[in-house]
Amino acid sequence: MENFRLFNEDTINGMKGLISQNIKVDCIITDPPYKLTSKGSTGTMGGEFWTSERSKKGILFDTPDITDWINLCYDLLNEGTHIYIMTNDKNLTHYLDTIKKSKFEFVKTII
Repeated sequence: MENFRLFNEDTINGMKGLISQNIKVDCIITDPPYKLTSKGSTGTMGGEFWTSERSKKGILFDTPDITDWINLCYDLLNEGTHIYIMTNDKNLTHYLDTIKKSKFEFVKTII
């Protein structure tokens, strides 16, 4: 593999830095943190995620929303290249709606 770099930093700040340096990429594959509820999801996967209290009252921790980073991804990608985004069923509709309103030309959903 030639010319690759690995970054360990806040993704939003990292993307802004790359864009400011006019660096472009050919593909983005991401499984970003997304909103979970008590017990980790809609009940189809295990695990519990908590901030400070075990409240079981909806969203349990703060994560960047897709609206915070989707257009940064577009600005970082070379023309004619792709982004692949993983999410869960609870967030799928919000992700699809947001992508349709972004700079991207929506092509297809892979489930």
